Amino acid sequence: MICVPIFESTTEAAIEAMKEAAEVADALELRLDGMPNADIEALMAARPKGKSLIATVRRVPEGGAYGYEDEKRVELLIRAAELGANFVDIELACGPEMIARLREHKGKAHLIVSWHNFMITPKRAVLRRVIKDAFAAGADVAKVVPFGREAADNGRILEVVASAVREKKPVIGFCMGEAGRFSRLGTLFMGGLLTFAYVRQNRATASGMFSVEETKRYLAEFGYLPGKPPSRKH
Repeated sequence: MICVPIFESTTEAAIEAMKEAAEVADALELRLDGMPNADIEALMAARPKGKSLIATVRRVPEGGAYGYEDEKRVELLIRAAELGANFVDIELACGPEMIARLREHKGKAHLIVSWHNFMITPKRAVLRRVIKDAFAAGADVAKVVPFGREAADNGRILEVVASAVREKKPVIGFCMGEAGRFSRLGTLFMGGLLTFAYVRQNRATASGMFSVEETKRYLAEFGYLPGKPPSRKH
């Protein structure tokens, strides 16, 4: 599944970006932290039909733009869930109380508990612990995204993703950074739930991200079909 982040500073711009992204993406990630005055009702009313929508209000230490107070962040996510978001994403670092509150009020939405490291890709044991802690906190999906500094980091995160998938644990996992680009494609082959791509390059939300067009082209070249093993034609 290819997900396009919607990271705009106004509600109106976000609505237009959702319309554009819906033409090419499977899912959208609505980054509410980009908007100091997010109109959640208008945004959710305008969400494209037939596309999965992830709502998140990213913390500033994990890449967020606007520093909403924690109470407001949870309120926005709960409201997004009430209005039909398919997923709500909250960081593991928020702690068990905030995560438990969101889980209690998320309704039918699936809970993503996420973790980002903008410096390194830790050892496998650390990454596995993050996934374990995310599910212990109540996650329906664990998201683990470190920073890739060398080619070997791709293999490390992909091995951890594959291990989680074998254990029937839904996971989103890849590396940020130019050195980690391969993992953004490889994660889908390992059974990762989704990868992120941009429609317009100036709207990329992290280094190493491919465009939607590039992602689809590379996946087709390597014989990727959702839910099936890769083709052996290469």
